[in-house]
Amino acid sequence: MLVTKYYIAGSILFYVLALLCPNFWLSIPLAWIALSLSVVSIAYLCNFPHLFRKKPNGVIPNGIQLVLAPFLIGAHYYNYWARTHDSVAPIQRIDPQLYLARRLFTKDLKELKAQGITSILDITAEFHGLQSRKASRDFEYFNLPVLDHKVPSKRKLLKALDWMDVQLADSKKIVVHCALGRGRSVFVLAAYLLRRYPRMTIEEVMKKIQSIRSTANLNKEQMKMLRQLDKQQALVSEQTVWLIVNPVSGGGKWGTYKYEILEKFKAKYQVEVRETTPEISATELTKEAINSGASLIVAGGGDGTVTEVASQLVHSDIVLGILPLGTANALCHVLYGIENKIIPVETACGAILNGEVTQVDTALCNSDLMLLVSGIGFEQQMIEYAEREEKNNDGQLAYLKGLWSAIANNETLTIRIALDKQAPQELDVSSLVVANAAPFTTLLAQGGGEPDLQDGILDVTYMPSHQSVAGRLLSLSELAISGLLPTAEPIGFVHKQAKEVTISSEVTFKYVIDGELYEAEKLSIRIQPRSLNVMVPRWFNEQ
Repeated sequence: MLVTKYYIAGSILFYVLALLCPNFWLSIPLAWIALSLSVVSIAYLCNFPHLFRKKPNGVIPNGIQLVLAPFLIGAHYYNYWARTHDSVAPIQRIDPQLYLARRLFTKDLKELKAQGITSILDITAEFHGLQSRKASRDFEYFNLPVLDHKVPSKRKLLKALDWMDVQLADSKKIVVHCALGRGRSVFVLAAYLLRRYPRMTIEEVMKKIQSIRSTANLNKEQMKMLRQLDKQQALVSEQTVWLIVNPVSGGGKWGTYKYEILEKFKAKYQVEVRETTPEISATELTKEAINSGASLIVAGGGDGTVTEVASQLVHSDIVLGILPLGTANALCHVLYGIENKIIPVETACGAILNGEVTQVDTALCNSDLMLLVSGIGFEQQMIEYAEREEKNNDGQLAYLKGLWSAIANNETLTIRIALDKQAPQELDVSSLVVANAAPFTTLLAQGGGEPDLQDGILDVTYMPSHQSVAGRLLSLSELAISGLLPTAEPIGFVHKQAKEVTISSEVTFKYVIDGELYEAEKLSIRIQPRSLNVMVPRWFNEQ
């Protein structure tokens, strides 16, 4: 690209000038300029905007600023000159709630406030974000670092578009800006308009933008990626979505979010809603949806409700969507990422409405479907303690109380376990968990790090029985560390992997599957690789 050639040529020129300069003190700034342009050239050649180390709050570290000072100063004054000769307004409304702008400064705060803009999407890598105490207090800020004339990775772009979805769903106005508001920001806004208005063509979107911001223009690389995104969007077809909801899960979250969820879904789909009752289960309602020809069924509730719905969809082409309306919603944490803990409903709706389908593993535990974990000992005792009324009142605190109660009581379980076709082994354990998928917050399943729900393998983690509370706490702490550093050598627990696991005992024992309690004398658990179609955020498959 031409701009890259300019930086390379500039760095070579200043290196030559520094070498030929007869004055040592004058050669130092020349070499500094050459170094700065060389580093920037590498960033452009590798399309590596993170070289600027711009933080999520928009701040570039002082060390980077020092090394790249000649480039940053030059870019600042070039953009200042370009802004003074700009023929368009600094901030312009392109669509209801959506604005385009050049780089924002503190002096622009008044204009942003007058327009009612409360969210800022910064598409620059080389400049600080809008900084002031007022800005950090009054604005939602998201940085998608992109080099000038370049495009971001698909995964990072989709994350930015998902963030925009969340802001607009909350009735916020967004300004998208780059250095001059001509290229990078136009590209991102065009990508979002194609998502928001799937019937519009790229030409129509660009005409809409350019009719307001005449300086807007995209290069060949940006247009190529826009066409790829538009092609994927065209494959999405309209259909009827079935929402199967447990209205009492999570203390009645459905009642709180019902109208918000329906408004979002009805903007894209015909919607059929069914609520469970003490007499009518999610399983029965899912069968009704299947018989009606549903191709997308959304389960709203806790992990138990999700498992009921999913049990009818395994080994089929029907796609499952999940609304986290329960207490823990561990599967959503795995599929949707950490955002699910912060803005669960917005994140889930974004994944279902604008995401894509992926296939995940499931498992059979005896004759019951297992999406997450099956556990005996601590896991089962924790779930049993956090009975429904207490869960609804205390939320996830109920699980912590249950875990502490299990650790204090220290019930030892004598079992026989066989992995795949290996000989059975007799164990005395405090806890044993067989996991298909589990977020890092499910400590008892983290023996080998966070389980992968697409690897076709079950993760088995067990803690041998300890006499002291301190020993049990030490083992639990080690498990927590293993979730972050899975290469650490375990001492207080054992981790193994298998496709089939058999657990038996001479007496009936209690166990749990995805938050639901059962009893048996024997468990037979078998992985079912990639047997369930699930809606996930678009970045999920880019990992």
